[in-house]
Amino acid sequence: MYRCRVFSLLQITARCRQYRAVTVTLLVPVFALIWGVLFLQEHPTLLSLIGMALVIFSMMLILEK
Repeated sequence: MYRCRVFSLLQITARCRQYRAVTVTLLVPVFALIWGVLFLQEHPTLLSLIGMALVIFSMMLILEK
């Protein structure tokens, strides 16, 4: 099972450039915040919203052509 995960990750990075594959990992905290608000009724702080905006803005800069 572990080999399948590593193999699929290697397939993703082989198909696209590395900087595009790494941007997926930047989305983990953003989705954690969204799921926490939706399912756990957490209240996001101003600092976490600013962090989420910075992550999205940095992804736009990285993926811009």
